[in-house]
Amino acid sequence: MEAGFSQVRFFISLLVSESQTGRDSRLLYLGVPLSLVLGGPLSGLLLEIHTKGGLQGWQWMFLVEGFLAVAMGLMAFRFLDNRPANAGWLPADEKQALIAALEKEEQERRTSGPSSLLRMLRDPRVLRFVLIYTLIQMSIYGAIFYLPAEVSALMQKPAGLEVGLVTAIRGSAPRLPPTG
Repeated sequence: MEAGFSQVRFFISLLVSESQTGRDSRLLYLGVPLSLVLGGPLSGLLLEIHTKGGLQGWQWMFLVEGFLAVAMGLMAFRFLDNRPANAGWLPADEKQALIAALEKEEQERRTSGPSSLLRMLRDPRVLRFVLIYTLIQMSIYGAIFYLPAEVSALMQKPAGLEVGLVTAIRGSAPRLPPTG
């Protein structure tokens, strides 16, 4: 998941100025609960397929979800432009303004931040970012990998569509503080 997220962030940084990147990143983070809402029931439904076509449910799940990931990757390869200069959909004047803004941001980035890998790894801001990112990823993976198993155990039912639906509802529901 984070590989796809990082690649999308990378492409955004090539095509969008830094002032817009934060807003676009917020939209990307919305994909996590959306993937739980859509992916949980789909995975549960696929797990309930028993020996159709000689494959078990978990094999169908890997095939279908893997196919979707590969298809999205091919679409991205086909339709995403990797530089503003290559973006045929962008008018020439906007293209030049965006290229100039991105070049200016790159110059500022090179002069204001650490200039070597060792200095970067000692920079407190980088270390703080690494810690925050690691904690975010741990919480996401905790929900993605363990929530369906816990819901299945609580419901005393095997993983399937019903567990997937409950996981989707619980995984995406806002957390409210306890009352009383």
